[in-house]
Amino acid sequence: MSQQLTGVAASPGVAIAEVLVLEDEIDYEERT
Repeated sequence: MSQQLTGVAASPGVAIAEVLVLEDEIDYEERT
């Protein structure tokens, strides 16, 4: 159970990081 809870707790941070990277890529494409 503890491993599953840890994975769930870590997921939001990973999702946020992925969104930030995607936004950076979109901004870069718009600037080019």
